[in-house]
Amino acid sequence: MKISEKYRLKALDCEKRGREAKEYEAKCAWADVAIEWHCLANRTAQESSLDRELKPS
Repeated sequence: MKISEKYRLKALDCEKRGREAKEYEAKCAWADVAIEWHCLANRTAQESSLDRELKPS
């Protein structure tokens, strides 16, 4: 799995947690974190030297 894919999965998880949150402030906080992960995923994908395959642990 590439690093950008891992970051994108983290973003999707944050979006899911935001949808599940009951409080408006928590929904907004999760949305903000998701946006940051999406940005990081995009930046890493664009900088192909950083977007290497992760080794299984």
